[in-house]
Amino acid sequence: MKQLTAVLKAFSFVFILTACSNDTQQKQPPNKKDSTIAKPLFLKDTAREVKSVAPAFNDTLNEMAAIIAGEWKDGNIYNTTGNAAVYRSYANTMNKRWHLFDSTRIKVLTEFRNRELDGYTKNSGILFYPFSGPDYLYPGIFFPDSKKIIMLGLEPVGTMPAFNAISPDSLAPYFGKLNTSL
Repeated sequence: MKQLTAVLKAFSFVFILTACSNDTQQKQPPNKKDSTIAKPLFLKDTAREVKSVAPAFNDTLNEMAAIIAGEWKDGNIYNTTGNAAVYRSYANTMNKRWHLFDSTRIKVLTEFRNRELDGYTKNSGILFYPFSGPDYLYPGIFFPDSKKIIMLGLEPVGTMPAFNAISPDSLAPYFGKLNTSL
């Protein structure tokens, strides 16, 4: 039994040495240092495959935003809303509030950015702004050179008002609630 164990140990030892040997009968191509460069793996970019097309703008959304901002102009598709006295009052209030906010808060925030964040806000490519909700104001002030801003929020998206379907009697409560929320 001792002889069998010794033979098995010797056979195993010879087998392991043979398996680990660098000397192989198969011819392999010689290694060339720096002869291959790994190509980066990218997912297929379908946007680059599409021919260049002028971007489509939704004038309806732009004009809704102008009404909500108090910046309605003649020629807007929502003439009934824009010409209403309640809207003109709302727009006047919003413009006054914005100028006050601009001359106080935005001025202070811009000075803070220039003093405390100088160098950190320049040439920023993508800004990730979690829990932002619809708040563009602060990333726009602190990182004005960002090429893209990714904003996330927990609030439900909601719907845009159908200004062309709102009766003139409903405009006062709507703009009152909007003024309160802003």
